[in-house]
Amino acid sequence: MQHEQKGASQPIVIRVTGELDMDRAQALRVDLGEAIEAAPGSAAVTVDLSDLTFCDSSGLNVLLGARLHAQEAGHVLRLAGPPRQVLNLLEMTGAIALFPIDRTPPT
Repeated sequence: MQHEQKGASQPIVIRVTGELDMDRAQALRVDLGEAIEAAPGSAAVTVDLSDLTFCDSSGLNVLLGARLHAQEAGHVLRLAGPPRQVLNLLEMTGAIALFPIDRTPPT
């Protein structure tokens, strides 16, 4: 996972690669928590999923928890470039309506 911020007015981006499963969920939970806490003002926090190859329910749980954390902190958690498997997971669980989704990852 990679965390970057391009400037005070730019969104914070967390890039997730590979598989997001029970083994990696806690690391993402920590990274997202730190990013949300570090986000200035009402800046968005974007999770770039374009290089994610798999996400299970533990990964989805992390995203849902981070969404609530961001909302409580006055931020929006966005998902960018989710692959079809992640979109299917979000649709099947009804969670797709909870996230702003950008079809392409941030540049």
